[in-house]
Amino acid sequence: IQFLDEFTREHQGWQVRVEVQDAGAGPQVEADGLPLQGVAADHRRGAPDVAIIVGEESNPAVTRIIHGARRLRVEETAAGNIAALEIDAGRGSKTVVRLLQVPQPA
Repeated sequence: IQFLDEFTREHQGWQVRVEVQDAGAGPQVEADGLPLQGVAADHRRGAPDVAIIVGEESNPAVTRIIHGARRLRVEETAAGNIAALEIDAGRGSKTVVRLLQVPQPA
């Protein structure tokens, strides 16, 4: 939970792509080029549920919930920066939050 809180603080507003990779349905893009609002986990029942929220702050466009997340993996660039989060839900299903670019200062 602490890692996801820190990830959200550092990357909120960054443009992301949310990809869902399912063994049965194949890869699908759920959101592309939308700002990240947050990633959070709920540990109340065994394996955590992870929520990914993207879109404008006043109107989130996509909320993806991964029930029973089994593993979280961080993909890094050659420079050691976070490039993506991979959340494995088991049963051949994985959700990837790929960072596309840093927001520009106003």
